[in-house]
Amino acid sequence: IPKLAETYDLYIICIGSVDSKFINSVNNNQYQIKELRYPIWLLPWAIIKAVRYLSKIKPAIIIASLWKASITGGLYKMINKECLLISFIHSNRFFNLPDSMGTKFAVKKSNAVFCYSKASVELIAPFVQQKPIITISFLRFPTPAKIKTKERLVPNAIFLGRLSQPKRIDKLIL
Repeated sequence: IPKLAETYDLYIICIGSVDSKFINSVNNNQYQIKELRYPIWLLPWAIIKAVRYLSKIKPAIIIASLWKASITGGLYKMINKECLLISFIHSNRFFNLPDSMGTKFAVKKSNAVFCYSKASVELIAPFVQQKPIITISFLRFPTPAKIKTKERLVPNAIFLGRLSQPKRIDKLIL
């Protein structure tokens, strides 16, 4: 996040609750974090409020991750067609009906789709027409042919997430 803030006028909008320790650890006044915390039954209001906020700041690029942000990004793209919308898909399955509908809606409105793994590409590819699907690699360095020492190994790939069957870690490596 700090690297993005150095290059761009960065705003982070969170629809739902966010760990305050996380916000405090990354917030250094280089960018703005807007948290829209509402009970689930007021979610439509939170999404409308987020779209209004986007209309005020007029972003050139939106990276929408997860279904609430996907719906918000897709709605804003309908208002501002000049905005570049990138839908970021993290999973290999839809978890509920709003997730399925919101993600598919955003993918249709987006200019490009970023995917976390081969499994997420397989999930979303049937719904993407004539736009790039890019798998975002979490490899930090080129893979060496052989590792000669076990001392001070630097991780070549990083997985940040919950280890569980739905994550399909076996399909994460490219």
